[in-house]
Amino acid sequence: MLTSVLAFAVKISTAPLLVFAVLVGWFYRKAAGAALWKSSLVAGAILGLWMTRGLMLSGCAIYPITQSCIVGLPWAVPISQVKFDYVGIRSWARAIGRLDYAAVMADWKWVQPWLSRSWQNLSAMLFVVGTTLGCIGGVIRAHTSRAVMAALAGIWICLAYWFISAPDIRFGSGYLAAAGILGLSFACVAQFEKADVARRLTLEGASVAILMGAIGLAKTGNTWQIMDRPSFVSIAAPGGKSIAVPQKSDQCWDHSLPCTPYIDPEALKRIRWR
Repeated sequence: MLTSVLAFAVKISTAPLLVFAVLVGWFYRKAAGAALWKSSLVAGAILGLWMTRGLMLSGCAIYPITQSCIVGLPWAVPISQVKFDYVGIRSWARAIGRLDYAAVMADWKWVQPWLSRSWQNLSAMLFVVGTTLGCIGGVIRAHTSRAVMAALAGIWICLAYWFISAPDIRFGSGYLAAAGILGLSFACVAQFEKADVARRLTLEGASVAILMGAIGLAKTGNTWQIMDRPSFVSIAAPGGKSIAVPQKSDQCWDHSLPCTPYIDPEALKRIRWR
């Protein structure tokens, strides 16, 4: 439960994991060896602090979910901007550079470029290979435990949620890798009559994670590099404070603060500079 809350605070796309954690905790509340209310209390406190931070930054507890926004706060992002960001994220995830969600979803032309782009990701490759071999292994040895089948169903629900909402590969790479690893476990179990899927899953998971990490390091290195660093101009805010604004970009990257790609003169008047 604590892990799912921390994951949710990083990416909203991990919301199903939080739901599943709550369900598992509820159904096994009597069988657990520890008091679940303690971990639930800590998880709730972390989630509450994170949502409070969201309210203080944007006026929305969970940005850009409009239902979590409080209208009327003097520092809040306009609802129109929240809606634009929400549909923009969903649109951009399918067709890079396009923000018109209705136009993108009007047909299925976005699918082929999306598939070509997504296939280059290691998690996507693992998903295709793992699920293919897993299906073959499932046909060879169809019997498995209810717990494993529940995990398999949960992963596919997560994948469906990711694909329907915003199928950017970086939002669903964890789901794709998990499904691929589980598929590989099915394939391995099919080769050994007395093998256990759950035990094999630990071995395959650790091995594949190490392999993917090694490939990633060999491909990109272990340093974070900024491609096409933008140029900046300085704009004077009320009170003489200088604000950096990136040119031909909507990202400040590692430029010293204060820096923003969006300048709102009216909003600047409400800031108390130190």
